[in-house]
Amino acid sequence: MILKKDEKDRRKRIIALTDTGREIVENGRSVIWPQIEACVKEIVSSEPVSLLEHLSYLEEGLRSASFKQRVDAQKRAQSGE
Repeated sequence: MILKKDEKDRRKRIIALTDTGREIVENGRSVIWPQIEACVKEIVSSEPVSLLEHLSYLEEGLRSASFKQRVDAQKRAQSGE
């Protein structure tokens, strides 16, 4: 992360990502977020229910297995283990 002071307004700070920071964000978008999305879809039913019911299903599902446990299981299933 790069932090710069604004030359015109000293109260203002400009924050930018380094090249490494941008790579991390892109990895999150292309690799990590789809894994999280797949875990959420696995936990939450496709039945039309309210947002609160979906959140309740998600909480219950994460109590039984964390995101990491679910991602690891997905990876094992994809690799044929």
